[in-house]
Amino acid sequence: KNQKPREKREPVVIEPPVYEDAETPCKAEPFLKEVLRIMEVDATCKSIKSDAEKTECMLIEGADAALLIGRRGDTLDAIQYLCSLVANKGEKEYTRITIDTENYRKKREATLSSLAKRMAGKVAKSGREIKLEPMNPYERRILHYTLQSNPKVETISEGEDPFRCVIIRPKEK
Repeated sequence: KNQKPREKREPVVIEPPVYEDAETPCKAEPFLKEVLRIMEVDATCKSIKSDAEKTECMLIEGADAALLIGRRGDTLDAIQYLCSLVANKGEKEYTRITIDTENYRKKREATLSSLAKRMAGKVAKSGREIKLEPMNPYERRILHYTLQSNPKVETISEGEDPFRCVIIRPKEK
């Protein structure tokens, strides 16, 4: 295969969240470790828990960790969903589970924010709406949040999951 050399990019440095109760493992951690073993992925996971926010973040690190991201995070989202089911089974209160590897979530958020601003500029300039590709609720929320204070454009979501997408359109005067 003839592959083009990859462009050198500035690494995104993001500090992991620090929670008060960082020593308590997530209820889904054994399940995630088993998934990694079955998938034969050379990686480990560690959980970071916040009782105040009812949030548990599991970070996957290792040589093969990037394989778990998948196309636009689809694989990572699927694993996160399964871990959420395991962690919340039989529980009275819902705990939000987030799984990340190689700071993918923060990088994707920055990419989507940049996309939203770029598309908003095009919409403001042309006066025509732009329909973006289908995205999951988390990604759509990032786009809406990024453009909520933009005086020239507004955003709406349209369609049914999994084909629901964001439309950026000029604000009516």
